[in-house]
Amino acid sequence: MNKISAVYLAFLIWVSIQPVLAQDTLYLNNGSVLIGKIKNMDLGTVSFDIKNAGVVTIELEKIKTFHIESKLIKVETMFKQSMVGYVHSHPDTGMVWMVTYTDSIALFLSTIVSAVPFDKSLWTGINTTVGGGYSYTRSSDVGRLNFDGKVNYTLQKLAASFTASFIVTQEKGRFIRDRENINLLGNYFYTNMWFNQLSINYQRNIQLGLVRRLQQGVLLGNRFFSNKHMQAKFLSGIAVNQEVNTEGNSSGALSEIPVALTYNFYRYEKPKFILSVSEVAYFGVNQNGRIRQDGDFKLTWKFWDDLSINMSIYHNYDSRPPSAGKSNLDYGVVFSVGYEF
Repeated sequence: MNKISAVYLAFLIWVSIQPVLAQDTLYLNNGSVLIGKIKNMDLGTVSFDIKNAGVVTIELEKIKTFHIESKLIKVETMFKQSMVGYVHSHPDTGMVWMVTYTDSIALFLSTIVSAVPFDKSLWTGINTTVGGGYSYTRSSDVGRLNFDGKVNYTLQKLAASFTASFIVTQEKGRFIRDRENINLLGNYFYTNMWFNQLSINYQRNIQLGLVRRLQQGVLLGNRFFSNKHMQAKFLSGIAVNQEVNTEGNSSGALSEIPVALTYNFYRYEKPKFILSVSEVAYFGVNQNGRIRQDGDFKLTWKFWDDLSINMSIYHNYDSRPPSAGKSNLDYGVVFSVGYEF
């Protein structure tokens, strides 16, 4: 009986210390120590869920070292290394130990491009950003509302994102849906550099005579450049569109070859900002030489914790707009205030 009681007591002790063992630790340069669980590391910041306090975002340059053992973690470096294991603290400032199944490697924090923990939980790796703005001119009774949002979901070899943006004009009591974009992307990574992308896109652009475009695409991508402050990707493949113009006419299935380039630059020394550039050209396969181009230039200034001010410059070009007589070019500038959680 005493033996059974001892085993039972040992089991209770083991269960009670599991939450402690499962905690992650951040050691900051100012001497602070944060206990909790890491959510992700990307674009020079660490998203960290502090125990009994909530989620904070901390610049990587403010971290002395950290210890991650609550989950397995996938780490990618600017040297195109990809490793899975646990991260242990290092006695030297700005370094960590990456402990894999077969080796233990010392890494400089400045060389880590991304770090994503993963397990069986559906909610692991989710990161969300929302923003919006509104302007109004009383003399003309014209107002303009814009909204944008993004949700990222990352696992060991899979990554998905959902983005949406809307521009609505209020004119003399009427609301006009000028421009809408909704994108659902899924990436599967073969290596640290190569990945496949499946995409489903919805677009609306009244300026170009487009009421609705639904696009499905399969692309092959390459992250051909990354370092402490920059990342760049190139993608191409095949896409199929179905369009409806402002006259209500449907195009049927239209095939295109997309060629895309994305670039991110991030800096967390003052002033703190993130620059994102996306340019995609579409070459028509069965549309008599039709060429389209979608571009977006977005500058985000993080002025206080997870709050930011955003400026976006977009442009859309279509050599053969869906509706005859419509402009083949649309562009604009959008300002918004955003919050990340």
